[in-house]
Amino acid sequence: MSKKSIRAKRVSNYELFFDLSLVLAIGQLTGAMHLEEITVNSILAFVISNMTLLMVWVNEVFYYEKYGDSRRIDIFTVIALMFFLGNMALNFRMDFTSLYAGSPIVVSFNLLLIASYGVIALQYFLKGEFLALTEI
Repeated sequence: MSKKSIRAKRVSNYELFFDLSLVLAIGQLTGAMHLEEITVNSILAFVISNMTLLMVWVNEVFYYEKYGDSRRIDIFTVIALMFFLGNMALNFRMDFTSLYAGSPIVVSFNLLLIASYGVIALQYFLKGEFLALTEI
């Protein structure tokens, strides 16, 4: 059995600030749950929205654990991701009369979610270019 040396990776301030933006987003979703009447639909929307935000966070944390460092590209992309994540939660409402397919709230949430995954994909692409992993 070989023993691998385990080195702790230093957490950057941008990673910590990204975590705080997730806390803001979950706090906003929790605040949206303060309704007169809590229904199954509101609980389901709350759970799915939290899972969506957490999956963006998990994918970003996986990127930072594997490839992240404090280079300018990582800093700028994580700032853009914080912007998208925060706005996803700030625009969320539990008013189900306005949550229908094609409503402005749903469209903006989905566009910001697509932009968030686009930023994460851009991070992988730019890191691959930096490490010359995309050569054929």
